[in-house]
Formats: sequence, C-alpha cells, structure tokens
Amino acid sequence: KTLYWGPKVTEAAVTIKTQADNSEERRADVFVSHSRKDKDFVRRLDQALAGRGRRAWVDVDSITPTADFWPEVYSGIEGTDAFVFVISPDSVRSDDCQEELAHAVEHNKRLVPIVYREVEDEAVPKPLRSPQWIFFRDGDDFEGSFQELVDALDTDLAWLKVHTRLLIWAIEWNHKERDNSSVLRGSDLREAEDWQVRAAEREPKLTALQREYLLASRREAEKRQRRWFIGVIA
Repeated sequence: KTLYWGPKVTEAAVTIKTQADNSEERRADVFVSHSRKDKDFVRRLDQALAGRGRRAWVDVDSITPTADFWPEVYSGIEGTDAFVFVISPDSVRSDDCQEELAHAVEHNKRLVPIVYREVEDEAVPKPLRSPQWIFFRDGDDFEGSFQELVDALDTDLAWLKVHTRLLIWAIEWNHKERDNSSVLRGSDLREAEDWQVRAAEREPKLTALQREYLLASRREAEKRQRRWFIGVIA
C-alpha cells in the first residue's frame, strides 16, 4: 500500500481524549476507493488533495494483497473522516471496492461518490445513490468539481473528526474485550457527551458501538463516583 498520512488536527473543538495515541497525528483525512484501471485519474486527484492540505489513504501501486492487506484497509477506512468512491464501470463491479464500501457503511462514514466514468444508475451500489454525485468525467471542469469535493469533505468537519476519534477509541475498547481501562474519563467524557447531544441531528450518525462506548464510559464514571462517595462517608 502507498499510504499518505495527515497532519495533527488542532481545532479546539476536537480536543477530547488528550491521552490518545500519537499515531493519530499520522492519520489520513480521506479514504479513496477506486478501480486500479482508474489509477491515473486517482493519482491526479491525490495530488490535487495534497495541494490543498488533504491527505488521502489511497493505493495506486497495485500491490498484490498480503495477509495484512485487509486489516490495513479496514484500519484506513476507520481512521479517515470521509470515504470517496470513484464511480466507474470497473469500480462498481469490483469485489474489493464493494468490500471497502461495506466497511465504510458499517461504520457510518461520510460517503462522497465521484463519477469518473459513466455507469447505469442501477449499477451503482445502493449506499452511493443518495449522496450527491460530483462529476469528474472527461469534459467536466476538473477544478470546479474538485472545489465541490473539498467543500463536501469540509462540511461540518469538526463533527467528522470527533466521529472518527470516537470510532477509533470504541473499536479499540471493543478489541480489548470492553475493558474499563479504555473508557473515556473526566473532561474527555463530558466533552464527548456534549458532542453527542449537539450532533444528534447531524450526519453521519454515531454507530451502535460508539453509543455503547459512551454509555460504558458514563457507567464507569458513576461507579467511580459512588466508590469515592462511600470512601468519604466511611
């Protein structure tokens, strides 16, 4: 895989869980799913994104998959704020692209479909039919379409970044058999719960796992508070 890692996010709105791993500083901003037959276009797209300070997780080298291939892909999808699907006759028939899309949908990632080569509407996977398409076909204005893409990626960006961080931590918590040592605490928990309330009507929605993680964090906080209270009055 050819990976491009993103810069550290500095927005005050997304300071939750200050004890997070330094690896977060290297995460990409957007995952680009595409057919290898469209790699020349994807290289141009990646260069344009880099020119605007966006880092893409994208495979343009057609490396033969190894045992670590899919876990790496899944982690890439989970750790990016949006999922761009390059629509073409080859990508909509690609098993790999379908697998990547399914993982993005499972984790409620923002889906941004872009049309590079025309296909019949019914051939487009159902999750990609609702979001607005951005057209990058031959003859379309690349710069104008690219600005539409940037706008789509930047819409409600603070919430997207919080959503991504909560997803990463919830998955880690789940992998650790939901050990309470991995839950949110203190100001991190309060800020996450505040975001949960403020983002109730926003997209993407929290996944069931993210909600379970926040609930487990709150329950553990209440347990600690009760233990503290008992210790004070004992």
